[in-house]
Amino acid sequence: MLVALYLRAMTTICTVPGAQAQTESGPPIRVESHEVLVPALVVDKKRLHAVHQMDVQTYTSAVDAPNSHFLVDLALTGLTTADFHVFEDGKEQQVERVTPKDVAMFGDDSAPGIGPVYESSHGYVPAFENAVRAPVWPAYLVAYSQPPSLDGSCHKVRITVDRPASVVYARPEYCNTTHAPNDSLNGTKLGNQLRQDLDSAGDGRLTFLATAFSSLHAAAATYTDIVLEAPEKPRLLADCDKLPEIGALGLVYAADGNVAARFSGLTLGDSSQRGQSWSSPLPTRTSCTIAGARIFHARVDLPSGEYKLRAVIRDGDHVGKTEIPITIGQLDRTQLSISSVVLGRKYRQVPDSARDNLAVSPGRYVPLVSRGWEIIPTADTTFKQAEFFTFYAEVYSPIQAASQDRTVQVHMRIADERTGQVVKELRPLDTAPYGKPGEPVIPVGGGVDIGGLASGSYRLELQATNSLGESTAWRSVAFRIE
Repeated sequence: MLVALYLRAMTTICTVPGAQAQTESGPPIRVESHEVLVPALVVDKKRLHAVHQMDVQTYTSAVDAPNSHFLVDLALTGLTTADFHVFEDGKEQQVERVTPKDVAMFGDDSAPGIGPVYESSHGYVPAFENAVRAPVWPAYLVAYSQPPSLDGSCHKVRITVDRPASVVYARPEYCNTTHAPNDSLNGTKLGNQLRQDLDSAGDGRLTFLATAFSSLHAAAATYTDIVLEAPEKPRLLADCDKLPEIGALGLVYAADGNVAARFSGLTLGDSSQRGQSWSSPLPTRTSCTIAGARIFHARVDLPSGEYKLRAVIRDGDHVGKTEIPITIGQLDRTQLSISSVVLGRKYRQVPDSARDNLAVSPGRYVPLVSRGWEIIPTADTTFKQAEFFTFYAEVYSPIQAASQDRTVQVHMRIADERTGQVVKELRPLDTAPYGKPGEPVIPVGGGVDIGGLASGSYRLELQATNSLGESTAWRSVAFRIE
């Protein structure tokens, strides 16, 4: 049994007096098989205090140094079940077990929304060698038996450890609801407001974009990742510990007009100080801003067919709406195939197991990971001439006997959107380093240099071929250069 949880996303990095202060951040709490699973990161308070006292230049140098473990070394490792205490609604619970669990930053890697991401560096980066390395923290997964709980009830959770001068990062609350994990606002006040916004006349004041990417990775069904993006100028926060409540709602309509899927949730801006992510330990400052687009990621399971997505986002009194078509093809599992293509501006290094550790289940956003790098998809596909962008696609190659050599390559080119003329041929990509033995789906991703292309509309086109002479149709994604 899996109980969906309504998670109130809260983030803070400040410490409070006491030996085991818990801050309200981190991946989601889950209830699974009547167990409550709470990811928890334990940090050395003295080291954290030393970071807060650093000047920005010294801090940046320490974090960006080659092979730096500066941030990761803040975490306390080697703790056991006996070191942890968990309290639900003020009552101590019996800790069943504590197991190591790596977490990327303090972000949420398995629920709607997305944690901190990092701007890519300049230049052509086919292997992402110039990307900013986001630390993967050695954390813990604390499991305890779920006390009796009414459907819809919410419970406070507090984690402490028997280590002096430590800080525990963990989400402080879970709600026992019957809603799907990707529809956490269903029935809430904000969720009802978003539905009214969606049905109201007009498009709203916010610029709002959406895109959808159909993956081949699900074993039994096709799932579609949806990205909602509302670009916005940076704005000053009055209270750096309280991020604004930004809600999103999407309804996917089938050809007959019925709702085939829905999703909702909160998305947070990237709270930052002088360009450094507020979600990681930082030198202390008195002011901060929210910068960058408001981005919401969700996943829905849909059979092949034609659909229409209607979505809305609300940021305070500002509302934006959009509508896009979604086409999902039928996968022939006996033939070489290639998925749709998604573009991105940002990426981050993640554990090789980041995708494998997420169960392929309804509502769970699965990161787009290729060779240990997560591509952060974007709905805003207008790029500047000095930029390069990232791409992600999946090749489906049926499992062959060991005696059959089926080398698979991906051919890439850029064509003029208006004339169809190919303006740039990219080097073919050998998929061997990207796949896993016995796995039919090969995730491929990288960076594309668009320097030298004039302003205008283009298509990035991909085709898969193998050594037996088989080839797929060309798949494309449109983008603009300004």
